[in-house]
Amino acid sequence: PAARLFVAEKSDEPESQVVGFIGYWLITDEVHISTFAIHPDYRMQGIGELMLVRALRTARARGASMATLEVRISNWPAIHLYEKLGFEQVGKRVGYYRDNVEDALLMTLHDLMTSGLVHGSLPSRVTVGPNTSSATKPASSPSRISTGSTISRSRAVSSRCPGVRSQCSSRTSASE
Repeated sequence: PAARLFVAEKSDEPESQVVGFIGYWLITDEVHISTFAIHPDYRMQGIGELMLVRALRTARARGASMATLEVRISNWPAIHLYEKLGFEQVGKRVGYYRDNVEDALLMTLHDLMTSGLVHGSLPSRVTVGPNTSSATKPASSPSRISTGSTISRSRAVSSRCPGVRSQCSSRTSASE
């Protein structure tokens, strides 16, 4: 299997700030979204959708024909995004999340090969600003976000990741 991690960062300041990331495992013809998060100040601006579509397209180009993921049963914004992109609820994992024993919905995109996700173009950058509906500070001027390609599996991604640049080179954690 090959693991890949995409990072979105706010890169118009002296120190870049990670505002989102998505990781997946590619196992034969299935891509499993293993981790996905957007900083609360930057939600509802299209960053998550852009990152998910880009990750799915990359997996498709590497031979994936279907995608799976788990999502907290209470995370309606994420469930709505996944359904918008064609994922279907196919099961439930009882007590899946250890922090509060919350159930997870198992969602699948059955046909990544013919899905509308793999056609059309994506912008390489998205102009955004902090989400004032969830931010505790006033909105600053918009900044530029780009999705980097990948970082190695052994590198931990935290809220600050100074080694990650907006124009990452493509590397995988496993042999191609």
